Amino acid sequence: MFVGSWHNIQCSQKPMNFQDKVRMARKIYESRSTCSSNWKGEVMVALGSLDKKVYKLEGLGPVLSVAAYSQENWAAVERIFESHSQESFPQNLFRQLQGVQDKSRTPYLIKAIGTSGLKVAREIAEDKRKDHMKQLAVATLQMGTWEDIEETYTLSDKMLEFTGDLSTPQGRERYCYHVEKLSVNDKDAWTVTITVKKKWN
Repeated sequence: MFVGSWHNIQCSQKPMNFQDKVRMARKIYESRSTCSSNWKGEVMVALGSLDKKVYKLEGLGPVLSVAAYSQENWAAVERIFESHSQESFPQNLFRQLQGVQDKSRTPYLIKAIGTSGLKVAREIAEDKRKDHMKQLAVATLQMGTWEDIEETYTLSDKMLEFTGDLSTPQGRERYCYHVEKLSVNDKDAWTVTITVKKKWN
C-alpha cells in the first residue's frame, strides 16, 4: 500500500533523488519495529520497484544508515535537505558518518546545515583518521589511553602528523615505526638543568 501510493506520486515527477530515497526508507523504518532488521529488506524491494532496478543492501548503505538516525539527528537531516530540494544531495557526508556513534554525529550534522556537506565530510574523514592513529599509538606504546600518551610524551602531537597511508598493513607498520621513533626522540629531548649555587664568603 505504501509503495503504491509513493509510486503514484513519483510517476508524474522526476526520478527519485537521494533525499527521496532516504525519506521513503525513514517512513518504512518508522512504520516497523526497530527490533526487526526486515525493514531494510522492505526498503530494498520498494526502491527496486520504483526505480525498476535490482538493489542490494550493501549498495544502500547511506540510505539505510540515515533512515535509522535518532529523532534529533533526523531533524538535522531534514534541515540539511531543505536547502537542496532541486538537486540530489551529495552522499559524501553520510558515507563518512557511517560507523560514527549516533550522539557523535550530531555536531557534524549541525555544521552541515545550509552547505553541500563536503567540507564537513572531509573533517569527519580527518577526525576518523586521527582516532585510528591514536588507537595504533596506544597499542604500539602499550599505554592505557591516548590521554596517557599525551601526559607521558611531549611529542605526542607529532604522532598525529603522519601523512602516510593507514589502509594497508605496510602503511600501519610504517606509522607504528613513526610512533616508536618519536617516543625514543622524546626521551632524548629531556634535558637536565643543573643549578650552581655560588658560595658566599
